[in-house]
Amino acid sequence: DTAVAATARELLKIQEIFEEDIILMNRSRMERLEGYEKDITAQYNKRHEFEVNRHILDTNGRHNKHHSIIKEWKERKKFMTSDRGVWGGDGNKTPLYWKRDTHENYDRMRLRTCPITSLIRTATLSSTTNTI
Repeated sequence: DTAVAATARELLKIQEIFEEDIILMNRSRMERLEGYEKDITAQYNKRHEFEVNRHILDTNGRHNKHHSIIKEWKERKKFMTSDRGVWGGDGNKTPLYWKRDTHENYDRMRLRTCPITSLIRTATLSSTTNTI
């Protein structure tokens, strides 16, 4: 009886050791697989983050370029359709006469021109008196 009980205990110990070995082997396999999975997902996440940032920069660049083109077109339209521009002014308006501005900078240079209002008034008066 005691010999059978001793062998049964030894068999149980051997079985426990075997199960522990299997558990340790499976655990080390799982840890290795988790390590591989982390490496793969880390590379994927790094590439994904890079692509998202690239897309954002590209979208912002196109947006900024679009707005700069619109701004430039507005400036050119304003320049061309201003009173002194190629397409500006109305043919029915009285002609504008210009003179240098009276304001000077520190080098005593007159950098701006301004319309002569006295000539405009006399031109409009003379055109209305001629039609009567």
